[in-house]
This record gives sequence, structure tokens and C-alpha cells, in this order.
Amino acid sequence: MKYWEILLIKQQERGKDGLTIPFLIGSQKYFSSEVSYNINSLIQEMAISKTFETCIRYCMGTQTLIAEVRKEKNAVYYVKDNQEVTNISIGVMSKGDLGLELDQVIENLIDKFLIPIKDNQFSAEPNVNGRCVKWNKFSTQDIQFIRDSFNTF
Repeated sequence: MKYWEILLIKQQERGKDGLTIPFLIGSQKYFSSEVSYNINSLIQEMAISKTFETCIRYCMGTQTLIAEVRKEKNAVYYVKDNQEVTNISIGVMSKGDLGLELDQVIENLIDKFLIPIKDNQFSAEPNVNGRCVKWNKFSTQDIQFIRDSFNTF
């Protein structure tokens, strides 16, 4: 199982929604692997994953997009790659921001998340009453969750 699949499953097991793309990218620092993912390679891998369908949707709590194991209640559109349906779905509210073609989705996610990733700000702070996301470096709790996820799988 891929590292991002482990994290999304563990997040779901704790009864929480998904994780941001920057969180998934930044968490690589806490496990050893010869493969290093960027947004493009991460989304490409999600598209072909056979473990579960990944849903990318807007999270009102953090005011940004998250990736999660798709829930049946998620209203979605399916992302296509050269007319082939992938294993990524996009929340109905996010279709206009991301598109439905894989290359377009990747390009829009890079535009959205490149700066926080470059700034090592991987964690979106809950901001229900705000109008924009608040990015932070990983908290002690974030790092512990990442380490525990890899140690218990």
C-alpha cells in the first residue's frame, strides 16, 4: 500500500475527513522511501490506484481542498484521462475550480498548492469562520499522527 493511501485510511479510521495535498506531500519526510512524490506524481498515482477511489473536494472546516477515501454520500464527477474514467472523483462544488480532465486537475492543484508546499506549510488550520485557508508548518500532533500511521500499518 502506498504511503498516501495509509494516511487517508488512518484519517478515516479516526472519524475525520481527508487530508490536504500539501499534507500528503509534506508527510513524506517522516518515512523512508526511494520514491519522492510531487503533486503531479501523487495525483497520477491516485488516478490508477486500485485500493480505493480518492475524492478531492472542498472542506468547509479548513477552507481548502482535501483528498479523502470517497464516501457514498459525496456528490461527485469523475475525472477522465484520455476519455478513460480514473479512480479520482471531484466534489460537485469543486468541478469549476479543478475541471474534469486529469491534466487540468493536476495543473490547477499545482497552481493552488505550490506556494504552501514551497514554504513548508503543509497543515491547514481549522478556520470555519474565515474566508481563506490558514497554512502552518506541521504541528507536533500532525507529526505524531504521521509517524503512528506508518508504524501501525
